[in-house]
Amino acid sequence: MASLSEILNSKAGLNGKSTIGFCAEKGKGMGWSLEGQTWGRPQAVTDPTVTTMMAYYYAHSTGVFTDEAHALGVDDVWDSNYAWTMNAWVQAVVWRYKSGLLSDPVVACAEELLCVYNNLEHTSYTSIDDTMDGRSFRDRAQYILDLGSQGVWGECSVYEYAYTGVSTSYHQASDVQAIMIGELNIIRQKYDLTVKKVDSTNPNKGLAGARFMVRSEKETLSPAMEMADYGNELINAILWSKCEIAKREGLFMEIQVMVPPSIPVKGYHICSLLGNLIDNAIEGSRGVKAPRIHITIQMKQSYLYCCVRNRVDRDVLRDNPNLFTTKEDASNHGFCIWTVKKIVEKYHGMVDFSVREGEFLATAMLLCQKGKD
Repeated sequence: MASLSEILNSKAGLNGKSTIGFCAEKGKGMGWSLEGQTWGRPQAVTDPTVTTMMAYYYAHSTGVFTDEAHALGVDDVWDSNYAWTMNAWVQAVVWRYKSGLLSDPVVACAEELLCVYNNLEHTSYTSIDDTMDGRSFRDRAQYILDLGSQGVWGECSVYEYAYTGVSTSYHQASDVQAIMIGELNIIRQKYDLTVKKVDSTNPNKGLAGARFMVRSEKETLSPAMEMADYGNELINAILWSKCEIAKREGLFMEIQVMVPPSIPVKGYHICSLLGNLIDNAIEGSRGVKAPRIHITIQMKQSYLYCCVRNRVDRDVLRDNPNLFTTKEDASNHGFCIWTVKKIVEKYHGMVDFSVREGEFLATAMLLCQKGKD
C-alpha cells in the first residue's frame, strides 16, 4: 500500500521508486490530513488510450525511451514546466476514461490538449483542427496514439489504487481520491553492431551497399540478422522495427526501397502512413497459409509511392468493405484506414485498397513538394 507522503502532489511510490500518479476520481478530495493513510486493492487498467498516454508521459518526463523512439528522434526530455503542462493533459484524459468518454480517442485527446494549452498559454484556439506551430491538435494526438500502438513509448502497466484508510477530520473515507499509477517497462538489448558490405546470400562476400549484421549479447536475436540500409534514416527505423515484429511472428517480409535520404514529407506523416499500412498487413497475415508481405517504397516522378501487399485466403474487401479492424482493442487500432486517407489528403495524393490474385494491396501516393517537411 502507498501512504499519503508518497502520493500528494501526484507522486506515489512504486516498487521503491518515486513516480507520478494521477487522480482517478474527479471531484473527490486529497490533503495533508490524510498523511499516514493507505491506498491499496490495485485494479489493472488496460484501456489502450490511457496506457499509451501514460507511457508517453513517463517516457518524456523521465527520459526513459525505447530504441525505436531514439531511432525516430522522438526522445526529447521535458523540463519540469512542460512536464506539468503534459501532466494536466494526461490527467484530463484519465478523467475522460473514468467518465466513459473515450469512444473516439483521437478527438478526446485532441480536445483536452486544446483546453490545456489554452489555459496554460492563454491562447484562444477553438477547434482541434486549428494549427499550432504548423500542426493541428488532431494531428498531434493522432501521431502520439499511432506511435503508442506501435510500441514506440514502451509498455506501461497501469493500476488504480482505492483509498483504504479511515476518515480524518477533513476527509471522509468515502470522499477520498483513488489514484492511478503506471510503471513504464522498457526492454533493451545491447547489440554488437558491425557495418559490412555483404552479399545477402553470402555474408562473407563483399559488395557495394551496406548491410548491418546485428548480434545480441544475450543471443535472443538470430546470430546474423541482416538489417538493410534503405538510404533514408527514418524509413530505416520504421522498417527495421516492423521487420523484427514480422520475424517474431514468423512472417516473411520482402522489401524494395528506392528513395533519397531526404523526402519533403513530414516525418510523423511518413511514420503514421507506413506504420499503419504495415501493421494492417501483419494483422491480415495472421492465420493465413504461407503468409508473405511485400513492401515497395519509391519515388514516382513527384510522388512518394508506397505499396504494401499481403497474402490473403479470402476477399477481405467483400467480407469487410469498410476495413474495420479485427483487433479486440479496436479503440486503439481502428484508425488505420482513416489515418492513411487523411495523410494522403494532406499531400494531394491518391490511395487505393484492392484484392488481386490472392493478395490484399494497399497503395498510397503522396505529392512531394519542397517546404512540406
